[in-house]
Amino acid sequence: MRHYFVIHQALHFPTMEHALLNPNQLRLNDVEVNDCPRFLSEKLTELLHLIYFPKEDVRLPLSLDGGISYLPVRKPSAEEFRNFHKLNLTYESPIWDLYSTDFSRQEEKFTNSKGVLVTRNSAHANSQMVTTRDSTVSMVLSSGLMLLEDKHLIDELEKTCIVCVAQLLIYRYKVTPEELAKQ
Repeated sequence: MRHYFVIHQALHFPTMEHALLNPNQLRLNDVEVNDCPRFLSEKLTELLHLIYFPKEDVRLPLSLDGGISYLPVRKPSAEEFRNFHKLNLTYESPIWDLYSTDFSRQEEKFTNSKGVLVTRNSAHANSQMVTTRDSTVSMVLSSGLMLLEDKHLIDELEKTCIVCVAQLLIYRYKVTPEELAKQ
């Protein structure tokens, strides 16, 4: 099966012929990114140096240009757009905020003061994780709650979920490709 990709959020510079994506944007959309080239890996597996969509079981091998991994793509024709299967590389909302401190705070919860990895369960128990819509729903459903009545579901959701107001923000960073490359 052939695919086309939807990129809801990316850095776009009209003078560049490529789109810039942060691999973590894809990961937050439940897309697995393994950008380690096979020749640098000690253990060869089927999931090396590719982008993997687990729900669809689709593997997209990455290529190398020098030391930079990339996904070769092109604009689909109108016929391809009608007939190919759509894959979302990034989520539509919430707005991707590259400068959010949430990422570093969450990362810090996975190691202790000596840099030793803590267990995943204890890291999750003490954090408010940034998750995708699908991950959040699966976390609630996998908790073993068989709630068929609305009142019980609402009570349990209020105990386990943080509910907040979503707001659409349009970011217009004035960053040139050169300035971004320096960062």
